[in-house]
Amino acid sequence: MNSNLAGSVAVIIPCYEAGDLLKEALASALAQTIDVEVIICDDGSTGAETRIVLDKVAAAGDPRVTILRLDRNRGVSAARNHAVASTQNEYILFLDADDKMDPRYAQEAVAILADQPEVLIVSSPLQCFGVCDRLIRYGGAPRGVVDVLFENKIPVSSVIRREDWSRVGGFDESVRWAEDYDLWVRILAGGGTAIELPKPRYFYRQHASQVTRTMDQADIDARQLELVTRNVEVWADHAVDIMARHLQIQRQLRHYRSRYGRLEDAKARSVDLVRRLGAKLWR
Repeated sequence: MNSNLAGSVAVIIPCYEAGDLLKEALASALAQTIDVEVIICDDGSTGAETRIVLDKVAAAGDPRVTILRLDRNRGVSAARNHAVASTQNEYILFLDADDKMDPRYAQEAVAILADQPEVLIVSSPLQCFGVCDRLIRYGGAPRGVVDVLFENKIPVSSVIRREDWSRVGGFDESVRWAEDYDLWVRILAGGGTAIELPKPRYFYRQHASQVTRTMDQADIDARQLELVTRNVEVWADHAVDIMARHLQIQRQLRHYRSRYGRLEDAKARSVDLVRRLGAKLWR
């Protein structure tokens, strides 16, 4: 164990009706190779299964674990904010109640943040489990906020400095979709980068009912535009980058039209030929 890093990390677990899955998340947090504080914030769960699990965790009396309870369901952003506000640890690691992580995640991420002040966010590739087992690599934002102007490349299961969370006011609790994307944009807007660890240290449980797996693309696009509207000054500051990306896309489209448009024309001529031959054969 690296004593310079011990005790400097708070693992934040928002919980809403997680049931027994919470036990796996908690076990993975307590198995980290450096000392961590684990803060579970229950977001108004009413189900018996979740309440029993939380009561058992509380009864165990592990001094590393704190359970906070919101009086009603206020949303995941409120739960995360409430938990982060309760700790004075230097680093914050976000873990969802139905996921789990490799024992080395906290130590590897914090080592980077401690050594590289220009890095504001450290994430891990996501090793999926559940309904699929694919590996998701977001890529991070090695050039800073410009890398996330068009899509989110940083998962919520990342590690940040608490001071950066405080600097931007934490999660916007009015945001109900891509609340992490909104936070990353605001953290990176003033400079700094986000990097992704080379090896997967986070295990992301996939459910068939997940919102991001079932949302209509038009709805996703609308939510993306809402995010831009909330942080319009960030996009305005990068108008040249946006225009350069637009021109690049236009060049790519012209290339594909030039290359595959001829194929479509040939396909149409072939279909027409087959129809005319068929018409002759059936006379």
